[in-house]
Amino acid sequence: MLSSQRAVVALATITVCILVTHLYNNHHSHLQISRASTRASTASTPLSTFRRPTHSILWPSDHEHPEAIRTALNRFVSTSAISDKPTQVDCRDLPGASDIVVILKTGASELYDKLPTHFLTTFRCAPDFLIFSDLEQSFGEFHVHDSLLTVSEHVKETHWDFAFYRQLKAYGAAGGDLGDLKGKKSWALDKWKFLPMIDRAYTLAPKKKWYVFVEADTYLSWSNLLIWLSKPNPADPIYSGAPVRIEETKFAHGGSGFIMSAPAARAVFTAYPSHKEKWEEMTSGDCCGDRVLADALLQDAKIPILPSFPLLQGEKPDSLDWTAAHWCRPAVTWHHVSASEIDALWQFEQAWVAERGWHEPILYADVFANFVAPHINTTLREDRDNTSRGLFEYREDRIYGYHAEAEAASVANAEKCKQMCEKREKCLQWVWHPSPGTCRGSSVIRLGRADVEKEGLPGGIEEVIPKKGHVSGWMLERIERFKLGLEPCKSEGMWVLNTSFEAF
Repeated sequence: MLSSQRAVVALATITVCILVTHLYNNHHSHLQISRASTRASTASTPLSTFRRPTHSILWPSDHEHPEAIRTALNRFVSTSAISDKPTQVDCRDLPGASDIVVILKTGASELYDKLPTHFLTTFRCAPDFLIFSDLEQSFGEFHVHDSLLTVSEHVKETHWDFAFYRQLKAYGAAGGDLGDLKGKKSWALDKWKFLPMIDRAYTLAPKKKWYVFVEADTYLSWSNLLIWLSKPNPADPIYSGAPVRIEETKFAHGGSGFIMSAPAARAVFTAYPSHKEKWEEMTSGDCCGDRVLADALLQDAKIPILPSFPLLQGEKPDSLDWTAAHWCRPAVTWHHVSASEIDALWQFEQAWVAERGWHEPILYADVFANFVAPHINTTLREDRDNTSRGLFEYREDRIYGYHAEAEAASVANAEKCKQMCEKREKCLQWVWHPSPGTCRGSSVIRLGRADVEKEGLPGGIEEVIPKKGHVSGWMLERIERFKLGLEPCKSEGMWVLNTSFEAF
């Protein structure tokens, strides 16, 4: 097992090196480092090449990680620019692409785990992108910017939040492998990145119309993004994302991705020198940098959040609640996705575009058909927790009340739990667990996750081991009726944003 995992890692490294070298030398003119100037315009050449796979691209199961990576790499090798019979699909020259800069935020300790997959996917379409981390460094031929560079020196030298930052710099200067520091507490440091990152991104790319911010575990649908951003006026001050509320502050969740028009980004850039001390005090006392950003925009630039859920949202296909609120809407971002999951979404999008072109958006219904439906085409699956919740939950150690007898029966085994779901008209799925006996039901569809546990191996490698436990089931006829009630999807209104925050 260990040797096979090392072989997969080696294959991944070789493939990424080939792609990054090809991307840099032949296709990608990335933004330069200087604060004083932006990149010189260059003639675009065809970049993305794709031959549609003949097989369905399914969502990688949690316990299939090594094989999923191997399969993803095989798919890449068979469909990429080194394929002998590729079909040209140039995504960098599409209308609106040159108006956008994609800003990816990551961390130095996870750089080599999470960044390579974006060179195989997202960055193959984005004509301009910037990478921000918590350390100034290079990734091959590409520059990684220190998002904390302009934070006040006394803050970086004395504030306890920057203990990890100081450790990173010292460890890197000593020639250490920054990956050794994975797992260290860096969340407190992350909140300081947002405002300085926006300031520097605008400095580096001041002529863009749209600034799209994502994280290293975010998938960005390039085709849907271009369609969406062709609709609003980029001259308006727009700050938009998946809405979250903490206390009285309404803000765009950073991990789900957020969008800023040029006037909104310029507002941060203009105010940053005079407001830096104030904003740093706000950040010091807050939990979250994305919330501080919203407060700064509202208080100092009078720019409120424009909610863009469900276009931008914080789930992935196996954790999303598949509801009517999503079904006929375009999916622009997915969050908490692994490298193999990003690759699967990318492969699906390229196959979609190859067949239908760039003008037909990918809806949640389309993602469901490819990534979820094939896994729930049975009434029962062992060793999977579909995370049913909300409609009912019975546990053998909490049986009481008028329906105690029926509740006790439902926790006895999977078949009894299924029968409980069948009795509830709104129940679309159920899950049973033997210890303690538990039966839960849900009125929304979720794929959920495989029952696995991870065992640490030498060299920081984790072996994923399937374990026995949950039994999940879905009411397939009811799910089909749910789908028929929403389809066919209509184009009218699919891009309309609900500006009432209370709706979320």
